[in-house]
Amino acid sequence: MNPELGEMAQESSRRGFEVIIETNGTFDRIEPLLGVEGCHLWVAVDGLNQSSYEVYRQGGNLENVWTTLRSLAEGKRAHDTPWPRVRLQFIVMRHNEHELVSLPERAAELGVDELALKHVQIGDYHDRPREELGSKLWPRDPRFVLDALPGAGKPMLCPQGLAATVLSNGDLVMCCIDYDGEYLLGNLFQGSSLLDLWRSPRGRRLRREALLRRTELCEKCDFTHVHPLVFRRRSKGPAFEGVT
Repeated sequence: MNPELGEMAQESSRRGFEVIIETNGTFDRIEPLLGVEGCHLWVAVDGLNQSSYEVYRQGGNLENVWTTLRSLAEGKRAHDTPWPRVRLQFIVMRHNEHELVSLPERAAELGVDELALKHVQIGDYHDRPREELGSKLWPRDPRFVLDALPGAGKPMLCPQGLAATVLSNGDLVMCCIDYDGEYLLGNLFQGSSLLDLWRSPRGRRLRREALLRRTELCEKCDFTHVHPLVFRRRSKGPAFEGVT
C-alpha cells in the first residue's frame, strides 16, 4: 500500500474526481481517508474464518482485516462523516459459499456501508487449464458461476476502457487486472498529469482496443456483463437483506 494513499485520495477529491480504492484491507493508515468526499474503499474479504480466507488470500491475516474495518467505522463515527464509503467484497467460491448465511450479520457488525457478492473470474493466466481451476473454485450455487449465467461468453464492450487504474507506484495502466503494467500509459510520479496521459495518442489507442477487447490481456480475461450483487446498508430492520 502506497504510504501517501490518503494524501493522493485527498488531492483527487479536491480536484473533483471520484476515487475507488480496492484493497485487501491489511493497512492501518486510515486517518487520512476519513472525510475524503467521493472516496470509496472496497475491501476484499473472501472468507469469514482464517481457514477459508487463506484459501484465496494466501498469506493474509483475516484478523488484521477485521481490525481495519472496525477502525474505519469507529473513525467515521468520531469524525461524523459518511466518507469513505466502505464496501465489503466477498467472492463466492466453492469453499466459502456456505458462509453466505452468516455474511450479512458480520457485515452489519463491522459497520460497512455496502456488501457486494462477486463471481469468481478465472482467466487464462495460469499454468493449469481454466476448467481445472474452475472445478475447484466455482461454487455449486449457479447464481455465482459466470459460465452458467445468461449471455456468458458473448462479446461486449468492456467498461474498463472508460476507467483509469493507478498502481501504487504511480503507473497509469489500461485495466485493473494489468497488475504488472504491461499496458502502461505513463507514470503520474514522473511529471505527467492523468489527463495528459489519458488524452495522449497511446492512451486513446489503448482505450479503444480495451473497449473492443482486442489486446492479448483482454483475450485471456473472462470479464462478462455480470456485475456484483450489491446490498446497501438499511437504516431500519436487518442491515443487509436478501443476500441468501
